[in-house]
Amino acid sequence: MKGALIINKPAGITSHDVIYRLRKLPQLQGVKLGHSGTLDPFATGVLLVLIGNAVRLQDELHLLPKTYHAEITLGANTDTDDATGQRLTSPNPSFVRRGIRRRFLPLPEGELEGVGAASTPSQAQILAALDRIKHQTTQIPPNYSAIKIKGKKMYELARKGELVEQKPRNIKIHDIILENYSYPTLTILVTCSTGTYIRSIARDIGSMVNTGGYCSQLQRTTIGNFHIEHAHEIQSLPENINSVLIPLEQLTEHLPSISFSDSNVAKLKNGREVEMTKNIPINTPIRLLDRNNHVFGIGIRQSESPFIKSKKIFL
Repeated sequence: MKGALIINKPAGITSHDVIYRLRKLPQLQGVKLGHSGTLDPFATGVLLVLIGNAVRLQDELHLLPKTYHAEITLGANTDTDDATGQRLTSPNPSFVRRGIRRRFLPLPEGELEGVGAASTPSQAQILAALDRIKHQTTQIPPNYSAIKIKGKKMYELARKGELVEQKPRNIKIHDIILENYSYPTLTILVTCSTGTYIRSIARDIGSMVNTGGYCSQLQRTTIGNFHIEHAHEIQSLPENINSVLIPLEQLTEHLPSISFSDSNVAKLKNGREVEMTKNIPINTPIRLLDRNNHVFGIGIRQSESPFIKSKKIFL
């Protein structure tokens, strides 16, 4: 068995909890499982569960953009930047900021340090903040995250009261749309790269409009072309899981591909280089197809020479 399931993760459990529950199903006992794209416990939505050899596609699937539907509450910050954390500020828009300054973006021009907003932010101000977010190329992650610092996860350090200086991480915001705004709540639709924290976007919007802000609800609606409409509840999976399994061909369709003859398939499976029939950039993952257009591996071009070598082989 190899492929992937689109699971609709419920709120209140971790992504690893989803894997743990699936391992208890008779059909999946003894089968290797993993997932692509961790969701916070409070978040819901699309979780790609990888089965069998598909577990080896985690790196390639991380290249896919993700779309989120998020509710942001203004008027306060929390230590986790979501609704599960402890409030750091008053919900009153004229609060005095008590957060750690390094966690926020630079103060907007004309804003006084330590002084909260004098009035409710207008929709124009919200749209201006979203436009700034859209053009960000880096982001400071939440203090409560699974990012490791010297072998320790950030949330483990934060729970001990140890806040460490974080470096901005490269991100890409493909699109961000305001769906609704009625203070103190706004809802947005964000399409972004892997590694982008929606909680950080909520925090940064609150900083830009000088009210504070946190993510109060979050649902991931897509990973690439895999949509929430096709997601399965864990308890509602059919007995024949193969009937809803996404094949390797569909999981890798976002990658450039090359088809090979039987003789070249054998060479690639044995670790030998084969001349390419397409000009694909160096270090780009390439989908390796046999003459029946079945995926048998992932290859990579390692130099300027027109040769490709297998990186992963699916037996």
